[in-house]
Amino acid sequence: MASFFNKANEQLMKLLKSENGGLKKAKKTMNDSGMKIPITSNMMTRLLKMKTEEHKQLKELTVSFEGSSLCIKGMMNKLFIDIPFEIKLYPIKADKRTLHFHIHYLKPTNAEWLKKRIFHKPPFMLYQQDSFELDLNQMKKISIIPIGTIKHFEIKDEKLWVTIGL
Repeated sequence: MASFFNKANEQLMKLLKSENGGLKKAKKTMNDSGMKIPITSNMMTRLLKMKTEEHKQLKELTVSFEGSSLCIKGMMNKLFIDIPFEIKLYPIKADKRTLHFHIHYLKPTNAEWLKKRIFHKPPFMLYQQDSFELDLNQMKKISIIPIGTIKHFEIKDEKLWVTIGL
């Protein structure tokens, strides 16, 4: 009986170590593929409004996708004056379930205090020197998926397509 298990163990080890083994192919397929999730501008707008609602200084937030960038427009209240702003963000990289964006430009002024007030809302949004991090796990559509990380993301057809895989 012991020799049967030894032979079976040897066969299994050969299968695991071989380049053309079925398990290696399955693992590679799982790593390469993933679940594509579309995120629309309306979903992003709702998420930003929900997370910045307690800050009464930000109003009329809208999100749109223009080409390969994410545009955020709105109004900010500073000393009882409403200041309209427009921000253009370019995606840089993904880390776990967090997307990193580069702040390309900010109108009317590229002031550091304005960027911090808009983007620094830990743990959902973080801002550090022209870099903005957005935790997508705050979205119900993403948090429903219990495992996996962002493998790929792109802005296409006015949607942010996020691929979550193992």
